[in-house]
This record gives sequence, structure tokens and C-alpha cells, in this order.
Amino acid sequence: MIICGPKGSDVAAQCALLSSDVASLHTRIRKDYTPATPSPLLSSLDLDALGGRVLLGISHINNTKDNYDTYVARFMAESNEDMYRVLHHCLLPLSTAYFGGIDFYGDRIQSSTSVCPSNTPINKDALENKNEATSFDSLHHCLPPTNSQSNIKRISKSNIKTSSGQIDYHYKDSDHGKTWSAYMLADSGLPTGGFSHSSGIEAASQLSLFGENYSGRGTWNEASVRAFVCASARSAAQLSTAFVLAGHEIAIQCKKSTVIQCNSVDPALSNLNSVDPALSNLNLFMQKWKEIDEYNHAIIASNTPGCRASLDQGAGMLRVSIHWLRNKVERKEQYTNSTTENFNNDILALEFLEAIQKHGSGSEGYHIGAIFGIITSFLNLSGEEACHILGYCAARDMVSTSVRLNLVGPLAAVGMLDELRVAVKDGIAVTLNLIESNHPQDGVVKGIINDDPLACLRSKVILSASSSCPIIDTIHPCHDLL
Repeated sequence: MIICGPKGSDVAAQCALLSSDVASLHTRIRKDYTPATPSPLLSSLDLDALGGRVLLGISHINNTKDNYDTYVARFMAESNEDMYRVLHHCLLPLSTAYFGGIDFYGDRIQSSTSVCPSNTPINKDALENKNEATSFDSLHHCLPPTNSQSNIKRISKSNIKTSSGQIDYHYKDSDHGKTWSAYMLADSGLPTGGFSHSSGIEAASQLSLFGENYSGRGTWNEASVRAFVCASARSAAQLSTAFVLAGHEIAIQCKKSTVIQCNSVDPALSNLNSVDPALSNLNLFMQKWKEIDEYNHAIIASNTPGCRASLDQGAGMLRVSIHWLRNKVERKEQYTNSTTENFNNDILALEFLEAIQKHGSGSEGYHIGAIFGIITSFLNLSGEEACHILGYCAARDMVSTSVRLNLVGPLAAVGMLDELRVAVKDGIAVTLNLIESNHPQDGVVKGIINDDPLACLRSKVILSASSSCPIIDTIHPCHDLL
């Protein structure tokens, strides 16, 4: 539910109150939590009237275009009547003379107490299959399939043609430097803020969603944890792939159209070679990156903790990469005349990333997706390899969170991380299939290589970005009230 307008803050405050009320049944919450200005119209819902479990997450979105704040609330319930009861309660501030006394959804509530339908019977055969979720209670059916027998396949493994030539997303590594760069990017020691969030795992744990029949805090079912983490890893990979590939292609086109004033590498040179501003299209490609980044923000802004983590990680990755590249080009002795092209590439990468850091940030910051694609392109990694590296990093952080919260043991976490390979692969494959089916001939970057700077927003690459698990998108915003 998107909330905005003269009475928007009252509805948002009502949603926030209900969110904290239903969460307080299962965990401790912050008593000062409220994303909106309290109103005298606020009232509490009779929780005993609910027939089953209800989840409600609300996020505030910065809005500078009008005088009203904007909020996004997500609801999930085990029965339709509970959903009507929750919507009716949250919209009570609108049931005033201001709206003609309309009692929104009041006619849908047929009794004083909701009746929750019986849970779907558990498949006993699935109890013996460790790859299937046998828990997460009645909500587990909302998760995508995570078994190892994945039926998601790439439409085509052939390279994709574009008007600019052939784009190879496949990993063909004959350069040890590229492999080493991949190791560094995947290293948990890289200070990019990878552990700045838990992908909703901590919120789900405190809300007792991993417990058998929600039977109190401190008890959980490992199959439920595995199902949640697999679904989260798959959804994250599916969402990030389009933005990583878009950023990757921007860097490729930047390298093709920008001239570096450097004919040889001489360690005795006192000044670094640099990009000639008169011959550079950095501003054009920086603008294209900004448009992609803004579209990324528009998609995930309604998930406040996830959006905040993406911005933190993007800023961290940008800062680390600039330091990394500056250190490389200052050590000119590692280059030879035969590797002048590599030196030119590193110079351009440094100039581009510094320009983004200095001039490119919008009002929000830098999201990890496109920044990661740009960096991996300049490191000569393929686009698909970049998606898998970022997917691995996200999966690794989720497993680390599960260990930190004592949901799984360190040894069990090894097996869990191995299982997540399939989930990440499936998430990436879904987006690649969408991209390839939407662009069977024109390629995945239609619009990005167009002279019109706004064309990238019309590109099917960006429009193919989506998450895959609504229940996680509902749980994750609850993190801020815990």
C-alpha cells in the first residue's frame, strides 16, 4: 500500500502502531519506533480478533517533489478476513468527515473474530529431503523452490549481439590478474560494509518465524532457516543482476569511446597519464550510470533497511576500488610497454570512479549493483561472472548472519553456503532469461548505447530487475522496529 497525501502521515502512524503491536507478540521492540507523526486518531487493533499470524512492514521514502511524505506498507496474513481487518484498521484515519465518513473495508468484516484456515498438511516424504523446507509453518509456501534439482535454464548460451558488436558474458580467463581480482572482490575482508545488514534474517528470527508453530523464542527449525536463506539469496541475485550488467556495459562503452593520452609506460615519469577532457565522454557515461542508479533506488526504496545497506555497500565498494586502483597506477614498475593497455584501462577506471565519487552522487548515494558492474568491467571480468561474485558475497553474508544469530552451527553453515550456489544461479538465470527474451536481436543493452541519455531507463535490462519473494520484502522493514 502506497501512502501519500494530506492524511498520509496519520495512516502511516496507524500502520506503524499495528506493525509494532503484532511484532511485540513475538519479540521485544523499540518503544520509540514511529516513522510518522503521532496522531490523536491512533488506536490499537484487538489482536485477539485475528485468526492467524499477521506481518506488517512499513518504510518511509524521501520525497522532495511535494509537501507530503510518502510511505510504503506491506501486509501479509494467513486469512483474507485478517487482511480486511488489518486494512480497515490502518485506514481508520480516513473514516472521517474529510472523506465523507467512508468506512474502508468495514463491510468485509463479517465477525468479531477471524477464523484462520487450517494449515496445509505437511508432506511426510519431504521430511526426509533436506533440500525442501518442511517448516516456516503456513508461510513456507510463499517461498520459491530451492531444491537442488533446479528447472531454471538459460534460454541460450550463445553470445548476445548488439549494435556495438558482441558482448561475452562468459568467463574465459587466461589472465591470472583477473582471477586474483575476483578473489579480492569475494574476500570477506574487503572493507565494503558487507556485514551491514542481515537481509531480513534477524527480523525473521526475532519474529519467531523459524520456530515450529511459532512456539516461542529460542526454538527454531533448521529447514526453515535454510528455506528462508535460499529464498533471500535467490531474490537478491535476481534483483541485482540487471543493474550489475547495466553498469558493466556502461564501463565497456566508456572504454571504447574514451581516448587515453599514453603511448608507453615509463616508471621515470613524474606525473600519471590522464584522460584528456576534450576527448573524454566521462560526463555522458557518468550521467547514464546516475540514471541507472536512480532507477535502482526507485525499486528498493520501499525496503528501508535493504536500501540503506545497498547504499552503504555501494559507497564502501567505490571508496575501496578508488584506493585499490590508485595504488596500482602509482606502482608503475608493475607495468611494461607490452601492458600499456592495462595501464590505460586502470587510469580510465580511476578517473571514472573518482568522477562518480566527486560529482556523480545524487541525493541518495551509490547503490552497489551498478557500481559493482562498473568496477568488475574495468577489472576485465565478464558480466555474468560479476553477477555470480556479487551473488556469492550476498549469500556468504546471509550464512554468516545465521551463524552469528546461532540459527545454524559453523559446520552446518558450510553445507548451507554450498546449497546457496543453486539459489544464486537460479536468480541470475531468471533475469538473464528475461533480458534475452526481451532482446533476442537487439541485445541486452538497448538504450544504454543510444545517444539519448534517458534511453537507459527504457532499456529492458533495467525493466527486467525484480525480486522473487514478497514475504521477505514484508519482513525486512520490520528490522527497524526491533
